[in-house]
Amino acid sequence: MNYNTRRKPVQRFFMPHFGNILNEVMNSSFEDVVGKAPKNFNSPAVNISKNDDNYHIAVALPGFEKKDVDIKIEKDTLIISSNKEKEEDTNFRLREFNYGTFERKFALPKNIDQNSVEAKFKNGILSLSLAIKPEAKAKTISIK
Repeated sequence: MNYNTRRKPVQRFFMPHFGNILNEVMNSSFEDVVGKAPKNFNSPAVNISKNDDNYHIAVALPGFEKKDVDIKIEKDTLIISSNKEKEEDTNFRLREFNYGTFERKFALPKNIDQNSVEAKFKNGILSLSLAIKPEAKAKTISIK
């Protein structure tokens, strides 16, 4: 007897950016989601990490300089923005980054010390370090 043990392949759709899209929708204002932003408005890529002492935010800003970027905290919200105007009017065949206006907002957790935020700008990357309040850090308890 000859048994065919091969299963029919299952068709799967791979959506590598679904997590990014979901994160962007969940962490964006309604206006950003429905597209009321100006035509030259963009949203720079961001990486966020955390260790025991700090949150770290890295924002990719190719073509920007330190003087082009504004950082402020309003009502437990970190706002990173720029109103830099385009310097040239080029007919691009492919354009994946923009030198125009942007604004990113991040709701800050209650455990952040808002008075000790540090920012550095180097090689087109804006790096922010947000210290965690000492009383919010995990404490080790010794067993007797």
